[in-house]
Amino acid sequence: DAVARLRNGYLVQFTAIKEGGLTAQGVTVEGDLRRGADVVERSETAIEFLPPGSKKRAGIFFSRDPRQFELKLRPLGYEEP
Repeated sequence: DAVARLRNGYLVQFTAIKEGGLTAQGVTVEGDLRRGADVVERSETAIEFLPPGSKKRAGIFFSRDPRQFELKLRPLGYEEP
C-alpha cells in the first residue's frame, strides 16, 4: 500500500485480505527485497487474528529502500484458533 522512510529504515504497509471461510490466527508474512533472482533482504511480521472476510493493515520493516528493489510478500503460515 505504501512505503514510509523511518529513522532507521523503511516501513512497507500492506493490507492482508482473508477470503476463506475460517479464521486465521498467527499469520506470518514474509517480505523479500529482490534484485533479479537474488534476495537482498528478508523480513517478516505476524498478524495475530484475521477473521473470515476481513481486511487488516499491517507493516513490515526493512533497512534498505524497498522502492529500489522488487518487493515480494507472501504468507508463510497460520494456525486455526
